[in-house]
Amino acid sequence: MEALDNFCRKLYLHILDDTPHGKKIHEKTHVKASYFALVLLVIFAFWFVFNNGGRFVIFLAGFLYPCYASYKALETPGLNDDSQWLTYWVIFSFIHVSDKVLDYFFTMIPFHNLVKLVFIVFLYHPRTQGAQLIYEKVIRPILLKYEKDIDGQLKNLHEQAKQKVHEAQPMIGKVTQAAKDEALHQAVNYVASNHSN
Repeated sequence: MEALDNFCRKLYLHILDDTPHGKKIHEKTHVKASYFALVLLVIFAFWFVFNNGGRFVIFLAGFLYPCYASYKALETPGLNDDSQWLTYWVIFSFIHVSDKVLDYFFTMIPFHNLVKLVFIVFLYHPRTQGAQLIYEKVIRPILLKYEKDIDGQLKNLHEQAKQKVHEAQPMIGKVTQAAKDEALHQAVNYVASNHSN
């Protein structure tokens, strides 16, 4: 039991033993609350590693925390943290867009959820700043190489969309007029039927 107590101390679970709820649990079950917490932690770890629970934790680590950290960065006067989080979101977006393909490869790796979680944290952790590294070494050189082509394609898409909207204007006008006429017809019928009663 001493080894188990030491392990619980290393995980700071022993703190639960001194809480009012922890004392109640110990009184009723004769088992320390820290042991219950350790069992729950082990169950959670198995759920995380061997099931889809990892997706939820990855969502928390990869989206919710960075969202809040980005908010905090935007509220500070300096721009360094803004740049760090903007870079993170560029890399995260790339990963998210290619997630289905990457997921196929990730599932071949044992403990793939754990690997994915570590990678996500690597991207934004202040010591590693992995997003900055990946951006500088991979994404930026590719974008610089194809920037003119991408800009040209985006301009073409913009022009095509503008043309389609222009072509659709007469049809949109007809549909809008038909909807107005039908609404007016329905209103007149409603008033006439309620007036006659």
